[in-house]
Amino acid sequence: MTKEKQKTNRPPIITIMGHVDHGKTTLMDHIKKTHIADKEAGGITQGIRAFSYSYKGKLMTFIDTPGHEAFTKMRERGSTISDIILLVVAADDGVKPQTKEVINLALHEKTPMIVAINKVDLPNADVTKVKTELATAGVMLEGWGGDTVSIEISAKTGQGVDALLDMIMLVADLEDLHEDPSQNTGIVLESYMTKTTGPESQVIIKSGSFEIGDFVIGDKSYGKVRALINDEGERVKKADVSTPIRILGLSTVLQSGEMIIGGKDKVKLEEIMSNKVTAIVDDGLDTVEINEIEKTPIELLDALMNQSKAADKKPVLNIVLKADVVGSIEAIKNSLENAANDAVDMRLIRTGTGEITESDVLFAKSTRAVVIGFNAQISPRIQTLASRERVIIMNYKIIYELVDDVVTAAESMIPPEIVEVYIGSGEIIDVFKLSNGSYVAGTIVKDGKVVRGYNCYVTRGGERVYEGKITSIRHFKDEVKEAAKGVECGISTLPSFEFLKGDKITCIRIEKS
Repeated sequence: MTKEKQKTNRPPIITIMGHVDHGKTTLMDHIKKTHIADKEAGGITQGIRAFSYSYKGKLMTFIDTPGHEAFTKMRERGSTISDIILLVVAADDGVKPQTKEVINLALHEKTPMIVAINKVDLPNADVTKVKTELATAGVMLEGWGGDTVSIEISAKTGQGVDALLDMIMLVADLEDLHEDPSQNTGIVLESYMTKTTGPESQVIIKSGSFEIGDFVIGDKSYGKVRALINDEGERVKKADVSTPIRILGLSTVLQSGEMIIGGKDKVKLEEIMSNKVTAIVDDGLDTVEINEIEKTPIELLDALMNQSKAADKKPVLNIVLKADVVGSIEAIKNSLENAANDAVDMRLIRTGTGEITESDVLFAKSTRAVVIGFNAQISPRIQTLASRERVIIMNYKIIYELVDDVVTAAESMIPPEIVEVYIGSGEIIDVFKLSNGSYVAGTIVKDGKVVRGYNCYVTRGGERVYEGKITSIRHFKDEVKEAAKGVECGISTLPSFEFLKGDKITCIRIEKS
């Protein structure tokens, strides 16, 4: 059975985000019929919570993240595992800094987003103002020239909440969410030590299931599931895909965002995790080789550039820009636009004034961006954080130096042009099939020479039908390095190819300009 056939539908994971006091937890309270918001210090959510909810016979999982500036990292954890981001914006307050931050994350990750315009029951609610501010922030709503859905609600009275849940299920159906049940994986939302049970981890199951007695392995942790506790505080024997669960039995407190794998075969699990440090994941694992951790920030930037080249896509340099005043931001933005190169994108994915903050560093990490400062203050604590998180920060006092360095960095990401240098060519006059199934081309060199270790291509009827590398040249019984014009020889290539008499083989050297 193929991997594609193994895949099955799974419930959607919805992360609710937005600015502080815009009603995220109140909305979850209404859906879940709880009163969490009343119990929170200052009415502000201090940690991530997750719960499953059945609506019209269909299961969905909600993750409630903090909206306050101090909890940027928690919001990032939520966004990286989301199928849908539910952005809550208060109709009486509009788009705020954390609202824009969520928008940036959603647009960068290309995560489907639904906007819930909350508190429409208040007398000073201004829905048109909210929609205008959303458009300015890059979110184009339906009816405003875009396709992002917005639902007007009151989390307090319940107005519009059913319509919102209907829309969530519709978007989830359109996304056609799947999982591979043969892989038991989970992502850690929170982890902590308790006096009575030891290490506990709050996990969202990404694929497969976890059961009592399963072995569980993380980046640097190992254990056996002693207990599974669902979002209702009940002990269960098994937890399925997309559900939030607390796991007891691990040896240490796990890192938030860490991936864990589970199963009955301890040895197999250890083999999977032995050579890789695993990062936050969605739809397959993003893995970072262990030796990457030791690289300097500049080396990491080079590695990021190489990844862009290897992906055979237009390279992108993501930039988080902090400047002293708004005027500086506009000047830098205009200068970068004027210096733009068609071969590479320079994207200002986040801008702001004032000092470079923890939020900037963590956002840059999550979006693989560099932080560029202009007359921006950086505290030693933030420098230390950036170093630990492997985020590059460059600060400038002169705009043209900033622009020159950014353009130079962007241009260095442009893949070099590949040039084929002609070496020689020959005609295939006979073909031999070896016992291992590979083919040898009996060739007479017609022009130039053919060289072992060089690249080659084969043309048939004027059309290029093969590209590979010359691995062996034999002249009679002798292995030779090259064969010149007029010489008959046997040529082997990698990968092997079923040559035909009359084919033309051309030897080339690949150069990068």
